[in-house]
Amino acid sequence: MLMGCEKEYYDELMNKVMDGEADAAEADQFHAHLNECGVCRSEYEAVSFLIEELQSSDIKAPVGFTAAVMSSLPHQKRKFHLQTWMKRHPLLTAAAVFVLFMAASVTALFNQQDIAVIKGEGNVVINEKDNTVTVPKGEVIKGDLVVENADVRIEGRVEGDVTVVKGNQYLASAGEVTGDSKEIGAVVEWIWYKLKSITTGAEELMKSESRGSEPGLFSM
Repeated sequence: MLMGCEKEYYDELMNKVMDGEADAAEADQFHAHLNECGVCRSEYEAVSFLIEELQSSDIKAPVGFTAAVMSSLPHQKRKFHLQTWMKRHPLLTAAAVFVLFMAASVTALFNQQDIAVIKGEGNVVINEKDNTVTVPKGEVIKGDLVVENADVRIEGRVEGDVTVVKGNQYLASAGEVTGDSKEIGAVVEWIWYKLKSITTGAEELMKSESRGSEPGLFSM
């Protein structure tokens, strides 16, 4: 920012320009100032970008949300301008945009319907028509079994844990699971499960790389 930049004055002028309340002379003065002041220009570009992202987003508020909020506000003649609020609270605005897009992405991933199976050594039968994954009678899965978007029928033996994501587990009278059984159906549980899976995978990768970097017996 140049030494002659009056921050408070140009903040107010920026609000007027973004709210469409500035006249031609004020708009010309503001844009001329942006050519000279890098700080004000960066702030203006950042807020403009956030506004464009919000306006172009497909994310919508729940039905009746706007009416409920407006009815709870005190009746005042003063106008509330979104651009002004975003300019004065850039960190909160950025956080809100991040949360909205993350929520949309997580919801889209959670709603995927493709069957996914992660298992140890052994065979399972996948029936996409009925959305079922079966461990046949007499079959042994050596290791953990993770199934997403399908029900699991265990007629054989699983020597490990069984995790069913967005599905149910059915254990036949002859079926056996030596480890823990878990069903994950809620979004929050799914997010927590994914985070733990990523963390566990990263830890195993780091341990593997650490072991690989150890000097051999015949290293100089």
